[in-house]
Amino acid sequence: MNNADTCSIPLTCSNETNFSLQSNWGEAINDKGLTASILYQNPSVYFVKDAADNGAPTVHMSQIVNFLVTQFATVDEAVNAFEAGEFQTAWKTGIGGHQHGFHFSVQDKSGDIALFQLNEGGKMVVHRGDINSDLRVMANMPLRQDILAHAKKFDLNKAEELPSDISSPSRYIRGYHVTTHTKLDPKADWVDTRGKMKGIFDFGNKVPQDLIDPTNGESYATWETFIYNLETGDTTYYNEGNGSQLDISFAQTKAFTEPMCADMFKQARAGEKIFWGECK
Repeated sequence: MNNADTCSIPLTCSNETNFSLQSNWGEAINDKGLTASILYQNPSVYFVKDAADNGAPTVHMSQIVNFLVTQFATVDEAVNAFEAGEFQTAWKTGIGGHQHGFHFSVQDKSGDIALFQLNEGGKMVVHRGDINSDLRVMANMPLRQDILAHAKKFDLNKAEELPSDISSPSRYIRGYHVTTHTKLDPKADWVDTRGKMKGIFDFGNKVPQDLIDPTNGESYATWETFIYNLETGDTTYYNEGNGSQLDISFAQTKAFTEPMCADMFKQARAGEKIFWGECK
């Protein structure tokens, strides 16, 4: 996860059952090919006050991605469970003492995607699609119906007319453009595919340091990027602040009998080799 947008083309990644890799509470993956992501979704904060308790077991927002990958193997399973009232999200408790707007998505290695968004009246809306739909790109704002209306203003075949600022809608348009026109070779090896994926994200969604969003006067650089491969279990972590990276093989996790952790930031900076240890 990074603090801007994410491309959701699920080359995906794998790890041992009930073991998840998390940069923080924003990304998680499992051995079945299911990934979950959470991003800020600013418009939803205005609807939190209307989000009613429906009696279903409640999952705190800081745990939703981890919950999804430890409970489900496919997008269908996750959506069916939500619609059957098997879980709900705790919007009003917020995170860190503050209420925020969020949205979260699940993707599986078949290419299916579901996006969960809090809409007007506190209604949770689940959007379904796949990697061939607009759901392959997530943005911090606006809500899906509004970003689709915004996208109609642009011709994705005319790169010279794409917006260049770092606002969320503009990053969405660039991400949508580049994922429309970049083709991934299914016969390419992981290293080459990983490089192409990194280029897709960097062009469409990465935010360099010190640039200002003209819509709100804020600056929010991309500090971390993850690229997953669900077929091989390989993951690459990039620290965009210092240019270091860390290659992670989940084959190392097969012998784990308890949660294990690694400080990816420090380890990437120090030597670009991961070391697992007891979680503290």
